[in-house]
Amino acid sequence: MTVTDVLSHFSVASMCPWCHDSPERQQLRKEFESDIVNHGEEPQVDEHCIFCQIIQGHAPDQPIILFQNSEVSVFFAKHSSSFTHLLIVPTCHHGNPQLKKEDLPVVEYLHKVGMRVLEMYLEYFMWLNKWKMENCTVRSGFHSPSYKSAQHLHLHVIFTPPGHEMEFMDRLQYKHNSSWFVTYDRMINRLKNMPDADALPPPKTENQGQATQKKIAGIDTPNFKQKLQLALWASRDYFLPTQKGN
Repeated sequence: MTVTDVLSHFSVASMCPWCHDSPERQQLRKEFESDIVNHGEEPQVDEHCIFCQIIQGHAPDQPIILFQNSEVSVFFAKHSSSFTHLLIVPTCHHGNPQLKKEDLPVVEYLHKVGMRVLEMYLEYFMWLNKWKMENCTVRSGFHSPSYKSAQHLHLHVIFTPPGHEMEFMDRLQYKHNSSWFVTYDRMINRLKNMPDADALPPPKTENQGQATQKKIAGIDTPNFKQKLQLALWASRDYFLPTQKGN
């Protein structure tokens, strides 16, 4: 049972300090006052984006929003992969283009907020279960655009304590520095080493971009796990012992 499952059983939201405007939330808002993401402008939303719906508070399965300001929102992932699985998203709708060097401050800000919210949220659980951070695992990173389930930039922060190991498919889905999941540290290094915008070649035309995306991602595969299952099934002959014929 994950933290999300436990909180779903509370009938009174005020029992949880993260479910109302508590001192914890006020402290975080003061700590993370910024205009890095929106540059002081009013956040724009996409009414068809599930993350924008969550940010506005009217998603079909509305999760608890642990933290929100004009720049960023932090909430539980709908399909949790471990004990605590947070999504950190810009409050302003941000599609899924390839990140560029000028996005570096945004990525750093998302990670800083996510790790601080995780730290404050887990304080009670760490004390209760006598967990030590050196015995726990924290994964943070981004899926490649072809594998993202929502067309809105988001950072995954996944906390795994002893005795709550991730299942095989979840470990594979969030495998460090695979072709589909890039850790925060590697993303930062990648962005820092990118050339400046003025030195980049002209962008591809829309048709070229669509053809490349179709070639890399496949066209009709609905989500990551189905893609992975199809790939494993297609390659089963490489892993199964060869059966001799009559």
